Amino acid sequence: MWREPRANINYIEGFYLFGGFDERNVLQNDLWLLRPDYYFNRDALSLVDCDFVGDLHLGMSISKIEDFEGMPPCPRTQFSMTHLCNKRTHQ
Repeated sequence: MWREPRANINYIEGFYLFGGFDERNVLQNDLWLLRPDYYFNRDALSLVDCDFVGDLHLGMSISKIEDFEGMPPCPRTQFSMTHLCNKRTHQ
């Protein structure tokens, strides 16, 4: 089922990527948002079995989150977290 991503006061649906190393091997505390391109991917994948219809490409947008409040966490690597929300309350 294809649907539009939801925006909420607290978050935007997508994959969040935090930290890691830069090209000089220095730890970072950047926050990035990766969002699937729902329209492009809807046309690239079969609605029956989600197999590729043509080229093996999926669309995704990547943006750096820079408009946040407060102090960001310390730079880190090899950290993971999962947040799943209630479909009714989005919390």
